[in-house]
Amino acid sequence: MKKYQVLIEETLATTIIVEAENEDQANQIAEAVYNNCDITLGAEHLSNTEIGGEYTEELPEDDNQTPDYTPEYLNK
Repeated sequence: MKKYQVLIEETLATTIIVEAENEDQANQIAEAVYNNCDITLGAEHLSNTEIGGEYTEELPEDDNQTPDYTPEYLNK
């Protein structure tokens, strides 16, 4: 049986209201807030999930990694 490396990518997003003199300053404030960990994004902020697609890659036959999951998982 072949082995594949499959990318699972989640995007977290939120919107905040910032008072600023202009858009650049608003973005700087938002970045500072984020960098200071005043906003922490978690599962409740999930906005998108991508699985596989163009990032799925067949591994070489001599790859010795043990699979995390096998077709038996589909029978759960």
